[in-house]
Amino acid sequence: MADIAGVLALNQAQFQQNLAIALTKQNFDAQKDVINMVTEAAGTGAQSLNSSGTGQIVNVDV
Repeated sequence: MADIAGVLALNQAQFQQNLAIALTKQNFDAQKDVINMVTEAAGTGAQSLNSSGTGQIVNVDV
């Protein structure tokens, strides 16, 4: 019975580790999307970088 409990515990630990890796990758992808958007906006003027909203980039000089 202890063997089964050990296998289940290991399986759960592996699942949690894989989930953490997937969430980290998702977070990095989201950060990369933001960096790409800001880079494009700063380079082409396609996106406005001046805003009074919370968390917005204000007065970026290129």
